[in-house]
Amino acid sequence: MGKASKKLSAEELQSMPEILSGKREVMKLHKEASMQGSAKAQYELGLLFKQGFKVSQDYTRAMYWTEKAASQGLVGAQYEMGWFYYSGCGVKRNYKKALPWLILAADQGHARAQCALGMCCFNGWGMESSNSEAIIWFSKSAAQGNQDAIMMALHLHQIGFFAPRLKSSQANQ
Repeated sequence: MGKASKKLSAEELQSMPEILSGKREVMKLHKEASMQGSAKAQYELGLLFKQGFKVSQDYTRAMYWTEKAASQGLVGAQYEMGWFYYSGCGVKRNYKKALPWLILAADQGHARAQCALGMCCFNGWGMESSNSEAIIWFSKSAAQGNQDAIMMALHLHQIGFFAPRLKSSQANQ
């Protein structure tokens, strides 16, 4: 019998690069993702291709695997799909395509998605500009410690828009 392979989390992949021994480990993730339909493995494989970690950076493959995971409801992957379109990394920047993914993740409490959605509201990217909607998203993200959201919420406060009081249970929504 072969050794059982350890399943790696996205956080482990980002914070401990030494855990992957090389391309063979990446191929194990690839096989697990494609053969078993594991959303987590698909997401992690997408991150590897996005970051070019132990494989050649390939945004097409990154988006392919990330979208498979996002379609299964994995919130981090939903944010990443929004990020691809929001940032224009690997694809043409398209806020209208970013918004549905960002909204899915933000509604589930993903702090970076909430901040990105706040930026879309504030700047009118892919939607009509709305400072009152932006402050809501920035406040939710800021309540989770997102520094960019804190800065934007402070900026909106300085120009006369005030954050609604959020209960701690609302910050993660």
